Amino acid sequence: MNKEDGYSHLVLMDLLLCKLSPYLHHTMQSIIIKDGKNNCIVWDGSTVTQPTDIVMNQVTPVAQEAPVTFGHDKSQIYMDIYNTRISYPTARILFGLADVKACFRYPRIHADLTGAFGFIADELYNLATAMVFGSTALASSWEAFRRAIMALVKVFANRPNLVIRHKKFIDMLKWEEIDPSAELTPTFSCTINHGIMDWESD
Repeated sequence: MNKEDGYSHLVLMDLLLCKLSPYLHHTMQSIIIKDGKNNCIVWDGSTVTQPTDIVMNQVTPVAQEAPVTFGHDKSQIYMDIYNTRISYPTARILFGLADVKACFRYPRIHADLTGAFGFIADELYNLATAMVFGSTALASSWEAFRRAIMALVKVFANRPNLVIRHKKFIDMLKWEEIDPSAELTPTFSCTINHGIMDWESD
């Protein structure tokens, strides 16, 4: 919760405010525990404990939201590597992937709705100011940012002044030495994969 507070994803308040305000909802929290990974707190907008309960995920429809497509990116990266190897069978292939910190928290919740997405944790009321993991609207809210980033990358990726501007960070990169005895895995052209495509005409 300290991390979430540090990123300004929430505003901490005294629990007493829940009793005084008609606008503060408190959603249950769950935790996902996986071996070898940090525990992940999840905002649970789906679980009901009584037949009369109304939870946030029941009142946040996503039928009119943009289709969520970023789940296909991993497959696309594999296809890009395969096609690059077809066209350049002996070349070193370097991939730069963006690790967008807290990307799903980028979309901010409108001030009038922060109380609707609030929750109790660490004996404090947490007014949610950024999107919450577990909401039906989470992924579709990030989709607009993701598409904008994808479009901007195509426009700005090859600007030479970026290398000068970000030299301090580029100099931090360390590349592992390539094992000269390692053999490259060959790939072969087929009816689906033809090698590097002409992205300008696609």
